[in-house]
Amino acid sequence: MSSIFFNHPIELESLATLEAILEGIIPFIKNKDILLFEGPLGAGKTTSARFIIQALVGEKIDVPSPTFNLVHTYETRDFPLWHFDLYRLKNEEELFDIGIEEALSDGVLMIEWPEKGGQILPLSTLKLQFHFGENDTRFLTLIPSREWQERIKNDTH
Repeated sequence: MSSIFFNHPIELESLATLEAILEGIIPFIKNKDILLFEGPLGAGKTTSARFIIQALVGEKIDVPSPTFNLVHTYETRDFPLWHFDLYRLKNEEELFDIGIEEALSDGVLMIEWPEKGGQILPLSTLKLQFHFGENDTRFLTLIPSREWQERIKNDTH
């Protein structure tokens, strides 16, 4: 995956386009990473999280949206995987009630609606920012931390 994909909106012409982009980043995900999924309802956050979870678990398991439970956990070969949906959070302190401290200590965190977590969440390692353009065209911008940029550049996954 080339850094040309970073910090530039990519038009999601189809589900296959989205999956190809995600397949490019999946090999680089490692323990203690945080993936933040931002964007409006229906833009592709949960679909993307579901695809990444199934790839990391290694099978097409059922991946329900954590909208009502707020968090689901999965076991991968290398680390626990935490899928948070913060849409219904009323305040930042509720993050502690749903296990954010434990998740931050071990595993990969995938967080939908991270803006609801306020200042409690550490800086992201990779932000997946979805938005709509004209005629409901969807776009994805990958915004990496310096660590992610170096990881991709040096291909150290």
